[in-house]
Amino acid sequence: MVADLLRAEDEQLAHAIQNTYLRGLHFKQNAYAAQLARLLMPSQLYAVFTRN
Repeated sequence: MVADLLRAEDEQLAHAIQNTYLRGLHFKQNAYAAQLARLLMPSQLYAVFTRN
């Protein structure tokens, strides 16, 4: 459902994810963590995650 809303470019959801969810993730800065994030997140969410 979240991925569908992201694809629809829901502005409020995007703002909430950027300012709460993504800030709460604590992936270590290594190749394994980056690969894990990529596998677990929908592509739109991953694109936002990599910009932060």
